[in-house]
Amino acid sequence: MLGLLTACGGGGGQSTPNPDQLNGAQLKGTLPAWPYGAMTPQLYTYGEESLKLMTGSTVSQTGEVSVTLPASPAQPFDLLGGCTFNGTRSVTSIKTDLADVLLFTGPDELLGQVTYVRNSDGFPLTHMYANQAATFNGTAICGSNTLKLNLTLHAGWNMVAAFNESGILNLASVTDPASVTLKLVKAQESVTLSTTDNSSLTLSPQKTETRAITFKQTGGIVGPVTLSTNIPGVVVTPSTITFSSTPGQALQAQAATPALRALSRLTGQAQLQAQALTTNVTFSLNDKATSTLGSEGLELKASQNGVELGKTSFAVSITAPHVKASFQEYLRLSAYRPLQRTSRSPWSRLTVSAGLSPSR
Repeated sequence: MLGLLTACGGGGGQSTPNPDQLNGAQLKGTLPAWPYGAMTPQLYTYGEESLKLMTGSTVSQTGEVSVTLPASPAQPFDLLGGCTFNGTRSVTSIKTDLADVLLFTGPDELLGQVTYVRNSDGFPLTHMYANQAATFNGTAICGSNTLKLNLTLHAGWNMVAAFNESGILNLASVTDPASVTLKLVKAQESVTLSTTDNSSLTLSPQKTETRAITFKQTGGIVGPVTLSTNIPGVVVTPSTITFSSTPGQALQAQAATPALRALSRLTGQAQLQAQALTTNVTFSLNDKATSTLGSEGLELKASQNGVELGKTSFAVSITAPHVKASFQEYLRLSAYRPLQRTSRSPWSRLTVSAGLSPSR
């Protein structure tokens, strides 16, 4: 959505909204059963593409929210710059910006967005700035994209719903305080696993493999995360990693472009850089391992409380502990009975799995 808008300078005053209308310049209320402790919110503005600590705004130890947005954004942009508008409007265009109030449980560790959500469907709202009072009701054609507007704005910050409907991007005012509830919209809990060495793993009783794995989490995941694999007998060390819960301070500007941020806003998933934890993970075998013919996919999984949060995969070739033992057992038994050379003989299996050939 924001990729349709052209960034430009500008500013303007702020008027006092009707007390019977939702005030987009402030967030006030209490988040019930708040478990995260006291925090200082941070404001992400789309026009400036930056994240700033909101000094003077707080979420208390008990979840009481007191947030006030700045009088105007640093880099507002032209709402209809480069677009052709069809419909009714009170002014040609406005200088505007959109913003989200975000919380972090640690450095680079996004917890989610504090905002009003619609009672009808739980949809989270966005703060929209206008440098003057204005109404827009119609459609803007911006290159190959369509933007549908249903806006009644006062000068200053307003609350709007930004959404994608059948491929058309929409901005719609929400003005009734009784129609919304203050909530924390958590970022989707997930862990992304990555490594700079994706080469195949070769495992045997005498050989382990180690890879440096980077784990990035979003959604405020705290505490131990279990590591496991999808192949019985292949174990990993360490078997857990732990994300801390240290309250964070300001995150440096690491946000995506406005267009990408708009897409993430439409899907409810902020795309800010997540907390990263890098550790060496060692793959080894236990007595439940079985040999593989060639390479197959091994998945390294991260989960918490039985819920899978993310995974990555490697090709792997396994020579299991039981192969050598089976060969020795065969030699012992063959001293007491003739070898029946059939397609089902142990030799044929050993030839494939251990690279051995019978002697005559």
